[in-house]
Amino acid sequence: MSSQSVYITRLIPESGVALLTGAGFAVKMNPLARQLRRAELLEEAGRHAAIICQVPDAIDRDVLQAAA
Repeated sequence: MSSQSVYITRLIPESGVALLTGAGFAVKMNPLARQLRRAELLEEAGRHAAIICQVPDAIDRDVLQAAA
């Protein structure tokens, strides 16, 4: 896990990405026009210091444990 990386679960405006990169974060964003599958979300949770999610994303105990 990189201490300076952020994963964004859905497409957001470029201005939001620019704010994060301007603050020194490496940003990876889900490029797909669909909700992540649970396995995909668990995998990404373990790779990044933070997740920016949307309402439909299920952030539960398993995701939080994968991020630890």
